[in-house]
Parts: sequence; C-alpha cells; structure tokens
Amino acid sequence: KIYSGDEQHDRLGSEYFGYALMRDGGISNLPKPVGYCSDRKIAAYTWIYGKPIDSPTESYIDSALQFIGELCALSQTDESQKFPDASAAVFSGYSLEKQIFDRIELLQERSIKCKNLERYIEEELIPTVNEVIKNSRSAWSGELDYFESLPRKERVLSPSDLGIHNALRERSGKVVFLDFEYFGWDDPAKLI
Repeated sequence: KIYSGDEQHDRLGSEYFGYALMRDGGISNLPKPVGYCSDRKIAAYTWIYGKPIDSPTESYIDSALQFIGELCALSQTDESQKFPDASAAVFSGYSLEKQIFDRIELLQERSIKCKNLERYIEEELIPTVNEVIKNSRSAWSGELDYFESLPRKERVLSPSDLGIHNALRERSGKVVFLDFEYFGWDDPAKLI
C-alpha cells in the first residue's frame, strides 16, 4: 500500500502498527503486517482473498460487534496505552467545535474561487454551525464540562472508519476488516 502525505496524521504508522498491536492482542480478522518503509510511505500486508460486502447482514453486524468488543478489551491492556490518538480524534465538546471550524477554514482556503460557494459558506454553513454549537453548549450535560477532555481510561482504540466499505468476506464466511489509516485512541461515541 502506498500512503499519501498527511501533515496532521501518520497514516502508515496508524495502519501498520495498529494491525501489529491488534494481531499481537489476539485480533486476527485483519491483514497481517509484513514490512514497511517510512521514507517511501509504503507498507506490505498479507493479501486478503475475499469479496466486498454489499449490505450489512446480521452476520456482518455480529462480526463488527465482536471486533468492537475485542478492540475495547485491547484498549484496557498496558501494551495499547502508548498508541497515538486517531486521526481527528475528539475528546470534548470544545475539541469537536474547534475541528469543525478548522475544516471550514480549510474549505475556504483550498476551494476554488466561486461566489456561490463563498456565499453558501458565509451565509448558510457558518450561521448554521454557530446555531448548532450554541444549542449544543446550552444543552450540554453530564459529568464532564464542555471544555473538559474525556479521561484516558474512558477512551477506546478505534479504526475511525469502520463499515462494510472497509471489510471483505472470505470464502469461509469470515469478515476481515481493512483500512486502518486513521486508527488510534478516540471517544467510544465516535466508534459507535
């Protein structure tokens, strides 16, 4: 696999070392890491002989739930504690708010110059986001303050992109999960 450059997140490291961590922790329905070259941003994994999953069957959902359970158990081990955060991890209401505005800023900086897009962003998107954030702040409840980060012990290792589009079904019926470029610590609510 060849990885694109990402200044914000080490995609190769997340996937390669994430697979290694999970396989060492007894999770086997993933590709096995074979080797990597960080300078060239490439890694090799065992080939998975399988077919795409067209719709989320009961069997797929059972496999995904079992996988999530195994990830939650792995999240409690000493070996997993040094693994980095997932790409775009969110640990507080405020960190989600900041991430949304950072993405809007990127959209404004990197999009083509287009009056309709600029008008949409300024007159519809930003006001809507501001209204949702205002409502979220006022409705926020629970043990943690809006600005307080979720404690480490309540975080979970997450693929950050779990779905049928990142899974194959082997001939035996076993579901294999793929594409862990964003893997790392995150809020369990995002995993669900």
